[in-house]
Amino acid sequence: MTRIILASQSPRRRQLLLQINLRFEVIPAHTDEDHNGITDPETLVCELAHEKATEVVQRVIDEKGRIESAVRHTSTLVIGADTIVVLDGKILGKPVDETDARRLLKQLSGRTHSVYTGVSLVIFEQESRNSTGPGISPYTLKSRTFFERTDVTFSELSDAEIAGYVAGGSPMDKAGAYGIQDDLGALFVERIEGDYYNVVGFPLNRFYREMKTFVEGVVSVRHETGDRRHETSSC
Repeated sequence: MTRIILASQSPRRRQLLLQINLRFEVIPAHTDEDHNGITDPETLVCELAHEKATEVVQRVIDEKGRIESAVRHTSTLVIGADTIVVLDGKILGKPVDETDARRLLKQLSGRTHSVYTGVSLVIFEQESRNSTGPGISPYTLKSRTFFERTDVTFSELSDAEIAGYVAGGSPMDKAGAYGIQDDLGALFVERIEGDYYNVVGFPLNRFYREMKTFVEGVVSVRHETGDRRHETSSC
């Protein structure tokens, strides 16, 4: 039996995984989402997603209580993810305040931007109950990291529309200062090219396809969904 951990406190990612009936627990990663000088969006989302997953893996192994819990499973899978918005080659993060949120939305108004989500799957399996010597881990680890890109086009937004949306508080915890799944945020989107769920924060279709070959039997459905990629790659 595989224990599954989501290394994210994002309520949207949690809801999407619940939507596909995945049994998991949440242990948020304690990592800095600083860009570390990385300007390439594909590299950045993959690096951040992998950092989140591996940080939680290390904590699970190190903490005595977590180790005892892991022993009851044949393997443990940790899922890390990170989402960014890119406009004109510039990475747009989460707004620092309402003024910043209005500024970001004004930049996106009437234009096409790209949403990148990186996902890192790290699985560790226990080789035996006892390590073979001091400092030798009884676990083997393997990982797979990939990203998805979706292009999103906004209609022209008035200052009043932007102000009303920001006043509701929804943009403050989201890259690019909007959520496509929000009642009002959805009204701003004229069209998308790619996976809708990637914009929400987790590319379900790509995750499903990767999981089928990475961890057998964890995710399955009767009929496989179609490919809704715009741009996808492994890291």
